[in-house]
Amino acid sequence: MIFMQLLESGEIEDLHDDILRYCPEYNNVMPERYADNPISFYHLLTHQSGVSHLSDMWEGEKLNLAFRPGSDTMYSSNGYGILGFVMGHIKGMSYSELVETYIAKPIGAESFDAPDIFAAPSGQVHSTIYDMAIFAIGVMD
Repeated sequence: MIFMQLLESGEIEDLHDDILRYCPEYNNVMPERYADNPISFYHLLTHQSGVSHLSDMWEGEKLNLAFRPGSDTMYSSNGYGILGFVMGHIKGMSYSELVETYIAKPIGAESFDAPDIFAAPSGQVHSTIYDMAIFAIGVMD
């Protein structure tokens, strides 16, 4: 949801943009064999980035990719961690602040809380059942 709001506002120009364009911290992290295939937002959102799910994400200073970005699909919570980090960089906010600003406040879900850890974007949002119901109704509407 946060990504789509940033796309709609023009802060992210295109779904297929290379994440490096928005977050220089990912400069020179691609393994040599995949250097010609940057990771896009689309790859992260569709689990086609090649970023590992549970194994080590890094091999030295390079991403430890299971396959060439866009060539296969594999669930990756680490990929969503990268997505959260990049969105936070774009807005100059922590992931927790992104959740509060773009989800919790607009729907009045005061209990929504996302920890400021790399894994949070993969589903670590805490809430009361009432606020989760408000969120679900908002998504359905």
